[in-house]
Formats: sequence, structure tokens, C-alpha cells
Amino acid sequence: MTPGMPRTSTSAMGIKQLWEIVAPSCKETTLSALAFQNCKEKKRDLIIGLDIRYVLNSCDMIQNSSLTLNQYLVSQLQAALLGSKSRTHAELGENPELCNIFSCLAHFSHLPITLLTVFDGPGRPGNKHCKKVIKKHHWMIKRVQEMLRDFGFHYYTAPSEAEAELAYLNKLGYIDAVLMDDSDALVFGVELII
Repeated sequence: MTPGMPRTSTSAMGIKQLWEIVAPSCKETTLSALAFQNCKEKKRDLIIGLDIRYVLNSCDMIQNSSLTLNQYLVSQLQAALLGSKSRTHAELGENPELCNIFSCLAHFSHLPITLLTVFDGPGRPGNKHCKKVIKKHHWMIKRVQEMLRDFGFHYYTAPSEAEAELAYLNKLGYIDAVLMDDSDALVFGVELII
């Protein structure tokens, strides 16, 4: 678990209270320390799978709350990366959501990390945890894919749910860790969640 990313029962996604149950097994570290430790031990980049819904939901949550995107997304991602000094929402320009995502990707690009971003696919279930899943195309997806491509990061669309796909990739050893706040990843078998 990285600083600034608390796992609580108020998490938007996943099985309620699962984070509290697994909390004793959590280890607090920074993403940069984890990446450099992996580089030293395995002689290669830390390969992280990212469920893009984690980032997009963070942006949506901010638009519908009293928090600014800067307060939430930057505190969640940038603090985990480098403990970056944050800027105010107004200082981020005309599209602060994409600006923050760009900033986070820029931080990733300076670390020994290979990022694989997975998007939910057409087989994503219509209901999850007794709630209807909205399957509409998020307005930022195309721009985020462009940024990922420009930074040289990899991405693709899963056949179904991204977290299930990431768990499968983790089980096969293709990725070392998953960056998300959905406790369902634990149920799917992810070994390391950031």
C-alpha cells in the first residue's frame, strides 16, 4: 500500500470492508521505492497494470463532490509516485482532469516502471454487487489513450472487466502489481495492489 492511498470501507469500488480485513498484510512504501527495489532485485522495470477505471472514476467522483480534482487525484496518484507538490484546481488549465492524468503519466515515465493500462471490454457484466453497471464510453478515453501512446505506455481493451484481466496477467507473471482501489482484484487473485 502506498502513502496517500487509504483503503477504507468508503472506497467506491469492490467488496465492502475487504480492505479492513486484509489491512494487517499491507506494507506502506512509496511507488518510487517499490520500483527501484524491483529494478535492483529483478534487473528490470516494475511492470504495473492499471485499471483505467480507477483514474476515470476518480475524475468523475471529483466532478460530483466538493473536493477538487487536484485534492483527490493528485493526492492519490502523485503522492504515491513522488510526493509531488500539488497545484490548485484553477492552476491546471481548461481541462484539469486530463492535466492531472498527464502529470501522473509524466511521473511514471521518470521511474523504472512499465505501465500496462487495461480498459473494460464489451463483456463487462451489466450488474456488479447488485448495482447496474453503466456501459457508456467515458469522454476521456480517447484522450487518455493518446497520452498513453505519446508516453510510450501500453494499453488494450480486456474482453470483460479490466480487474479480472489484470489479475490473470498477474497470475501468469506478466505484470508485477496492479494500481487500483477495487478490492475485487483480491478476489480475482491479484498478489500485489498499489
